Amino acid sequence: MANRPQRELRRAVRLSVRYRTDEGWSEAQLRNLSSRGVMAVCASPPGRGTYVEMKRGACILVGRVVWASENSFGLQTQDHVDLAEMIGSSGAAQTGFGRRGQADPEAGRPPHARDLSEMADASLQLSRKTQFFAIALVLAIAGLGIAHAAASVLSSPLAAALNVLRQYSD
Repeated sequence: MANRPQRELRRAVRLSVRYRTDEGWSEAQLRNLSSRGVMAVCASPPGRGTYVEMKRGACILVGRVVWASENSFGLQTQDHVDLAEMIGSSGAAQTGFGRRGQADPEAGRPPHARDLSEMADASLQLSRKTQFFAIALVLAIAGLGIAHAAASVLSSPLAAALNVLRQYSD
């Protein structure tokens, strides 16, 4: 183990890319980058040994799949990966450095399924907020109406009582 080279640090990211194999174009999401490769998550990853062209904006990577699992794959690139250019082409925030095997609860889900669930969660949150404010508005209007009605009903008897009290105090 002493002779084993240390693994290069990877930058954890979430970047959408398109990649092409002999079967055509597909979509994936990069989870980490290093200067020599990437790890991507997708619905049906290419097999080990497949050559892939990956495109993000003006950035193009070409490499060979060195490992593949049920929904992710590792690509060893033939050229040096310009991390700043890859990340900068999207304006996406970097989430820091990490080693292979970092815990990521989203790693097993294909990008399109995660995007749909994120959209559903955002929609649910928006509808809950809208419902809360609608109910609060209705209650506030009802409260003002009740206060106005109570003031109208009580104003005559209170005025009469004040007049009687003034007569006895004079």
